Amino acid sequence: MRLYQKMICVFSFYLCCSGIVYADNAFKSEWDTDFKRLKIVQQGNQVSGSYDYAGGKITGTIVGNTIQGWWSETDDKHMCGPGNQWSGPFVMRLSSDGRSFKGNYGKCERGENTFGNLPSDRHWNGTLKKGGINF
Repeated sequence: MRLYQKMICVFSFYLCCSGIVYADNAFKSEWDTDFKRLKIVQQGNQVSGSYDYAGGKITGTIVGNTIQGWWSETDDKHMCGPGNQWSGPFVMRLSSDGRSFKGNYGKCERGENTFGNLPSDRHWNGTLKKGGINF
């Protein structure tokens, strides 16, 4: 095996197994948040994930340094968002270094069903623990 082939193999192994970028081009990250550990998978500008509180799930879109999307928990009503299967909208604003976010969320059952009417007192903040977001 030639030197450049060995270097490509080593580099490919690093990318595949480093926990940052995977073979499917997905970025994966873990965050400590107000709702326990949040695990996010990013594919392009789309994110999906789960968090360790009440069977929580998210889906969303990255726009600039912001993620906006929908959340659901097993013990909440699912009555809004795509397919009316979500509990409410959220907006997360990433810090300039991508290592933390500050956000807010709404509950559809309270009429907070758009990104523009999220209550300022319902916070969802987090700190990066592993991986990263590509924005």
